Amino acid sequence: MPRLQRIAGLLTADLQRTLPGQWRADVDEYFVLFITDGHRQEGRLLAAEVIVDNWPDEAWEPEVREDTLDDDASEAIAMEISEVLDSWGQPWPLCPAHTESLEMCSMTWVCDGPPVHDVCALGELRPAGQSRQRR
Repeated sequence: MPRLQRIAGLLTADLQRTLPGQWRADVDEYFVLFITDGHRQEGRLLAAEVIVDNWPDEAWEPEVREDTLDDDASEAIAMEISEVLDSWGQPWPLCPAHTESLEMCSMTWVCDGPPVHDVCALGELRPAGQSRQRR
């Protein structure tokens, strides 16, 4: 649960920096992701894949397991937030360099371009005109 809440917090920071409103994303003890802009709220049940119990300790080296869990959680939560915002008519996230839609891949915002490029780490997304390319 702390992992999901930490990642939701990083996504909240990205929402707050790139969209107007009082954005917040949080995960409760029932694995429900709540998204609000300060006026509207929606909850989404997260997929079972993000639950740590589905990734047994003995199947992974500790550092690989932790990175894999972070990657899966970030991708699942970012996708759910993006779908909620799409249903509200709010496109997000967008590449700050050329306003193409971004995708989350392994804790990194990625733009399909052209050209395809990493934009930034999760939690570091900036509004248009303030891009900071990850190397």
